[in-house]
Amino acid sequence: MASSVPNGGTHTSASASILLDWISDSDLCLLNLSSPTYYKPRCRPSLLDLTICSPDIFNLLHFEILNDMFESDHCPIKITVSNACADLPTRRIRVNWHQFNSRININLASCSSMAEITTQLASTAERVSVAQRMPRVAQANALALALVKPRLNSYIPLDFSGPTTDLDADFTFTELEGALRKTGNKSPGPDRVSAQMIKSLNHENKMKLLKAYNAIWNSGQVPEQWKLSKIIPIVKPGKPSSLTSSYRPISLTSIPCKVMERMILHRLICLYQRKLQFDPFQSGFLQYRGCENLIAALHHLILTAKAKKNYVIGISLDINAAYDNTWHDGLLYKVLRTGVRGKQPNGSQAS
Repeated sequence: MASSVPNGGTHTSASASILLDWISDSDLCLLNLSSPTYYKPRCRPSLLDLTICSPDIFNLLHFEILNDMFESDHCPIKITVSNACADLPTRRIRVNWHQFNSRININLASCSSMAEITTQLASTAERVSVAQRMPRVAQANALALALVKPRLNSYIPLDFSGPTTDLDADFTFTELEGALRKTGNKSPGPDRVSAQMIKSLNHENKMKLLKAYNAIWNSGQVPEQWKLSKIIPIVKPGKPSSLTSSYRPISLTSIPCKVMERMILHRLICLYQRKLQFDPFQSGFLQYRGCENLIAALHHLILTAKAKKNYVIGISLDINAAYDNTWHDGLLYKVLRTGVRGKQPNGSQAS
C-alpha cells in the first residue's frame, strides 16, 4: 500500500481516506491501527503496509511488527493464526422465504406428530436456501466442558397428582397465536426450526401443529430434541480469548419448545395474578410492570424523603450466575405449594 493512514502515520493523504472508507463499506477489519511500518531516512514514519481480514477470523489472528528490517525501509509483518482456524467451516443458511411459503403447507399434508412437522420444516428450508460459508466460533468444542455446568443433584420427591383444573385443558388456537406473536425471529436450536417457519404456516397446518402440542401436553412426553441446546461461546468485551472464563455461553434451544413454554407460562402468570401471588413490588417479566416502574417508585421515594429532609438507604444485590445455579426441583416445589397440580407442573418439569 502506498498510502498513510491517520491512526498509524503522522500525516494523512487523500488516498488513505478513500482506502479506509472502502474497508469500512466492505465490512472488513484492519489489523494494524497504530504502529508505523515504513521508515525512510529524512522522512516521517508512516503506516503503509496494511493487513486486512474479514471479521470472521479477526479474533483468530495475532498481528506483530518485527524490528529487524533486513536492510529494507519496510518492517516485516508477522501474522499468527490461532489453532481454532483448524476447525472446518460450518454452514449458515439464508432461506428463500417466498419459495418456502409456497412449498411448506403442501409438504406438511402427510405430517401429524411434532417430530414429523419439525423435520419437514427444517428439510423444506434446506431445499430452498442458499448456503454461505462461515467459520465456527473459536475453540467452541474446547470450551464446552468449562461452560456447561451440571444440574444440582438435590432431588425432592414431588407429587403432582390432583383434581383436573382449567390449567389442564388443551391449548387453544388463540393461545398458540399469542405465543407466536411473542416469539421473535431468533436463531434456531439443534432442530433448525425458526419462528418464521412456524409463522409461515397456513391455518390448517397451524391447527395440525396445535394438535401435536396438545398430544405432548396430554402425554407429558417431551421430544428428546427439545432437551438439547446448541451452545455458542461469545467472548466478553475486553477479555482475553485464551481464558475460558472470558466467554459467555449462549444456549440456542428449540423454537417449537419455546412456543409451548410461552403457552404454559401465560396460563401460570394469569393464575398467579388472579390469586395475587406476586409481590406488589415485583417488576420485570410481567405485563405492564417493567423495571421502569421500580425506577419511578424509587425516584418518587427519594424526592419525598428529600422534601421531608429525610434520607433513603438503598441496597443493591447481584447474585453471581443466578440463572445457572437455579435449583429446579426447589422451584417446582414452590409452584406446588401455591396449589398448582396436574399437567402444569409436569409440563414445567419436562421442559
